[in-house]
Amino acid sequence: MQIDLNAPHDSFFRTFLSHLSVAKSLLKAHLPDHLSNRILWSTLRLSKSSFIREESFKHLHSDLVYCCKLKGGATLYIVIEHQSTPDSQLAPRVYQYSTALMFEHLHQGNERLPLVVSCCVYAGQQSPYPHSVSLCDCFEDAQLAARLYGGFGAGFLSLLDATLLSEKELPAYGQSDLLLLLLKQGQRGEFLSWLRSNPSFVAKLLERSYSHVGILYILASDRTNSVEELLEAIALAAPAKREMIMSAAQRLVDRAMSQGIERGIEQGIERGIEQGIERGIEQGFERGRLDVARNMLEQLGLEMDVVKRVTNLSEEQILELQPH
Repeated sequence: MQIDLNAPHDSFFRTFLSHLSVAKSLLKAHLPDHLSNRILWSTLRLSKSSFIREESFKHLHSDLVYCCKLKGGATLYIVIEHQSTPDSQLAPRVYQYSTALMFEHLHQGNERLPLVVSCCVYAGQQSPYPHSVSLCDCFEDAQLAARLYGGFGAGFLSLLDATLLSEKELPAYGQSDLLLLLLKQGQRGEFLSWLRSNPSFVAKLLERSYSHVGILYILASDRTNSVEELLEAIALAAPAKREMIMSAAQRLVDRAMSQGIERGIEQGIERGIEQGIERGIEQGFERGRLDVARNMLEQLGLEMDVVKRVTNLSEEQILELQPH
């Protein structure tokens, strides 16, 4: 899976936590002991992303649903999702999705309901997370709801507020420590000062098997500094890894080119409905090249020579894209 330049935080989160070792580390550290101690961790696996079939639940779908067995034979589904903005309706949304998972489990031929718990990782600009995660608190009459429903639904949602974690607490999260650390910094949109101040964490990232994903996320989410500055800061922490670092940077450029051309083709086809498909696709390719060039100049901070080589645009065309 690649980093989506239009949604780097969510795609980075899904890519990182698709690694079983990372997900297991996060869950072991965060889930309550009375649940964690019942899980047969050797049975943990990532479920298919197309788990929920009903159209009414498409907007609730999470890319990450893990499944495992508990001591005694019961089935447990664990939904892991990322929240970058506060959501006052998070609890009922999670409850709705959890019940959908239960009915899907029955639809597969099982006679009894599975257990479902959602682990929501919050890494937003507002800290701490401002809303209650209790389902009862979301009712118009929260006190009466608490009396009627008691603790029902309280265990569906477990919130991990990454904004409150200190660096001293991170080692407890094992392989997921750098995920939480990078998400916190990524929300600030600036990585250069952090890279220069934390070379040990950078070196640690570069030793992980998924290090290229972390590098891509840093380059894609930094909205302040140029790619060259970021790459140099990363390389200083581990000079021996320079080739791998540059390879990750090239992937980002290739991805930017691909996304720009895809968007251009879509726009070209839309115009082609009225003006002719062939002409529309040509305009789509041209628009895609211009979009890529603009992103490379404004977001990635690349030099004009690099932009010219990648997009095959003239110097005059590129100068027109630069703000006056």
